[in-house]
Amino acid sequence: MKKLAWAMAALLGAYGAGAAMTANVSWTQRWPWNAKVDIDFALSGGAKCDVAVTASFTTNGVPGTVDLERAGAKGDFWELEPGMYHLEWDPAAAGLDGTALKDFAVQVTPVEDAANARKWLVIDLKDGTWEYAADEPTGGWNQDMYKLGKMVFRRIPAGTFTAGLTADEVAYLDAAAGNTSVGYYIPQKTMEITHDYYIAIFKTTHTQRYLILDATDTRVDMRPAVTGATYYPHLRGSNNVDRIDWPTTRFAVKEGSIVDTFRERCGNRFWIDLPTNAQWEKAARGGTSTIWYNGGTVETSYADCTNLVVQIGRTRLEEGVSQYSLVPVGSYLGNPYGLYDLIGARPEYVLDRFKDGNVAAAETVDPVGPTDGTRRALRGQHCQDNHGLRYYAISAIQVENVDNLAANNYESFRFAIHLRPPQSFGGKWE
Repeated sequence: MKKLAWAMAALLGAYGAGAAMTANVSWTQRWPWNAKVDIDFALSGGAKCDVAVTASFTTNGVPGTVDLERAGAKGDFWELEPGMYHLEWDPAAAGLDGTALKDFAVQVTPVEDAANARKWLVIDLKDGTWEYAADEPTGGWNQDMYKLGKMVFRRIPAGTFTAGLTADEVAYLDAAAGNTSVGYYIPQKTMEITHDYYIAIFKTTHTQRYLILDATDTRVDMRPAVTGATYYPHLRGSNNVDRIDWPTTRFAVKEGSIVDTFRERCGNRFWIDLPTNAQWEKAARGGTSTIWYNGGTVETSYADCTNLVVQIGRTRLEEGVSQYSLVPVGSYLGNPYGLYDLIGARPEYVLDRFKDGNVAAAETVDPVGPTDGTRRALRGQHCQDNHGLRYYAISAIQVENVDNLAANNYESFRFAIHLRPPQSFGGKWE
């Protein structure tokens, strides 16, 4: 590779023109100190976008190209606003001899409308490789391969959504159940998530958990991973023992935890974690504002969860398995975003601590939940007579100093990938 700096050598489009984003890029090799490459690029002229970054070169007379995101370049690739950005790439870490690369050049291509162009993200759990997709595959995602060796994520666009219930809806449900809601219902509120994010379309299965912890595991089980080392401290770490304490310690997790191992499997490329409470609800509502994502209202006889599940779409029922037991993931039809098993199945962990619904509704932009308390919030719980939990309500579980499995609390979880989260989420990934 030539030992010199390339000053703004690749101009994609007219700099600063029109509505589309344009990129101007330069690169420098750190020779003779090492073979690492510094890449700087300026984005101008449009709305937020992802970027695709490729390097081209010849080695031993043979031309080649490499996708720098996949090749381990460090820096930001998603949700970028106009401005200056820096990437660092080590050819040696990607298995290339930097000294043998000739005619080296870098191209940065803005990915406009990434929420559709990269609507889906599929991660191979055995080796951490991934693929973006704009469309579903033939036969859709509800196939066994995507519940076993691969994990599918849906990109959820930034924006506002209607959370919670109106006072009339709460009163109707309380009257039907003969109880008070004791803060579990979130009063209706417009909330905003300011950045796109990905969320898994299925709850994590046993097989997927096995593969995350041991890529050579061969067990096959497509039920939600709710037994074994899957309660909250094993997912991320414990405050009391490990000093892992969302949101105070932000995205920090215990070394060797399930989240930490999953991140490392993907080369620490993604901010993999649980979704926040608000992110879970935005994804669960699927772009709708009615009490049910299929358009139903509180008076559509859906106070009976059995009717609700049947009408929204139960697709698999095992002989002798109760309505809300651990049936395989994908047993309930997906919502408009393509997320499965949001209701009628086991509840799911989110990052937030539990907070009274009235208090939770006061936080309207990228909420991360309270900084104290020992109970964690659960979302998507099946129907219970005491307060009729559904995807629009929150539950709580004790997690510190308690083995939830011994207490017969079998909670499920699905992962999220946080793209350029705002400062309140933890700022820049280190």
